[in-house]
Amino acid sequence: MPLVGPPVALRERPSRFWPALLWAALILVGTSWPNISVGPDIGGLDKVVHFSMYGGFAYLLLRASRYRASWGRVTIVLACVAVFGLVDEVHQAYIPGRSASLADWVADLLGGTAGALLSHHRARPTPFTPPLPS
Repeated sequence: MPLVGPPVALRERPSRFWPALLWAALILVGTSWPNISVGPDIGGLDKVVHFSMYGGFAYLLLRASRYRASWGRVTIVLACVAVFGLVDEVHQAYIPGRSASLADWVADLLGGTAGALLSHHRARPTPFTPPLPS
């Protein structure tokens, strides 16, 4: 009976997951600081930060997990990003000066979707057009 092991991407090169793991750690460290103020309170700026951070996370995670680009992998990455974002929002509810927000989670999901789609698009092979004879 064959042994069941880690996914092919993890068996081949586990080091390619380091950027995604470090990015996730950066997100958790950034959201763990109590009473953070990074400048003037510009309406919607925090949503842009959420969108950007989770977009980068999804991009790196899909890039690392790819053996072949597929929509199934995009779906799995988006599910991971959704759960990670939800856990992070709940985590923020226990940090002084922070709060959990459905709007922040939606920004996380939208950013994750954009990052995953960008990563998927960049990984797709482009059709080769042979040069015209001269």
